[in-house]
Amino acid sequence: MVGFIFAVVGSLLAVGIGALIIGRLVQSLPIGARWGLCGGVGLGAIGLATFFWGLFGLLGQGLPFYAAWALLGFLGYARNWGLLTEGKEPLGAARAFLLILMILFLVRVPAVLSPSAGDWDSLSHQMAMSQIWLDEGRITEIKFMPHSYFPATINMLYVWGLDVGGQYGAKGFSWMLALFAVLTAGGLTAHRYGRNAGWWAALAFAAVPVVLWEAGTAYQDVGHGLFAGSALLLAAFYIGDREKRWLLLSGICMGLALATKYTGFQVGLAVGLTLILFFGLAREWKRGLAAAAIVGILALLIASPWYGRNAWLTGNPVYPFYYSVFGGENWSEQNSENWSSEQKRFGIGQTNTGLNIFAMPGSVTALALTPDRQFLPPSPVGAIGPMFIVGILFWMFSGRAKREEAAVLAMLGIALVASGAWLALTGDHQAFWALAALAFLLGVLLT
Repeated sequence: MVGFIFAVVGSLLAVGIGALIIGRLVQSLPIGARWGLCGGVGLGAIGLATFFWGLFGLLGQGLPFYAAWALLGFLGYARNWGLLTEGKEPLGAARAFLLILMILFLVRVPAVLSPSAGDWDSLSHQMAMSQIWLDEGRITEIKFMPHSYFPATINMLYVWGLDVGGQYGAKGFSWMLALFAVLTAGGLTAHRYGRNAGWWAALAFAAVPVVLWEAGTAYQDVGHGLFAGSALLLAAFYIGDREKRWLLLSGICMGLALATKYTGFQVGLAVGLTLILFFGLAREWKRGLAAAAIVGILALLIASPWYGRNAWLTGNPVYPFYYSVFGGENWSEQNSENWSSEQKRFGIGQTNTGLNIFAMPGSVTALALTPDRQFLPPSPVGAIGPMFIVGILFWMFSGRAKREEAAVLAMLGIALVASGAWLALTGDHQAFWALAALAFLLGVLLT
């Protein structure tokens, strides 16, 4: 319980830190989005700060870090109290939504406070590498664990969770990141469609099986989803009303997504292509290219510590992937082939002769309805739920999509197709360019 309380309090202090960073950019958003985005960005900033703290071998010196964490958090609240409290939404009929959301999150607290068992990745590397770094007192190379070279901003939070309260502290941060993600989803929806739509969106997102399940694990996917999803929606906001602050927020969130997981590149590709495409169709190519460049440069700057570390240590910024392109220390062609063979055991469309791209519709449907065809071992908690597919189809064919909504659909389509870059990450880099071209064509069709 001590670890869980530490994670909750630390995350609430992170809201103040996030307000110091992006307070002016989110001030016109509903209160849910303000808290969600400030909380997520604040925790991301703490994770990046921990990276540098660990590079200097100071992970064993937690007290000064905790003191700075608390001081900046309180300072953020003092300076932005009005921002974080004004515009409280009246409860009224919203009490039912709030009650259901509270029940959903309270249901996952026992998982946070129980030893991890079924969530294998939490044990095998998510918390394992964080514990090794904590024991070493610094961010060292863990040569027997390739995952330790992945961007690990969320895992940096796990370091402090493990330090104070073991795995329960680490999982507590995932629980809070899931809460921030739900607040953000509801708040951004309310900003465009009104309060009731925001409540429905928050509830729909919280009820997605894989979202709810991962709230009780130590997976970095929870934070990654918050950052990548926010970057996508905020870029669409810019396409809709051309307010520059949305671009800055999108770039910050995109940077944290890239600093959390390599798959952020898929969302980055979708955001960049869509910005260029939509403004290009309006004969504003320069605006589209400039917008994509702003998001891309800001994102790469934020995420650069992790990729720079990899380049310095191994010669490969995305180690151990793309070995055929960059090479990499302590890796080989055989390692790359073994990794690729393992990855090809997952999903639908993998055959002995290569990828069958025509299986993609069935793969997406299976991810929603029959996750046992996607994962080993099968588990219903891996599903995104049928409403995801139904919602997108209804949206596409309703004939009522606004410009920014069409942009979201284009990004989703491009991101789904760009997921084929998974093949590129396992060695077949030529497939990446073919799928990127297909993604661009799909974006044109969706517009």
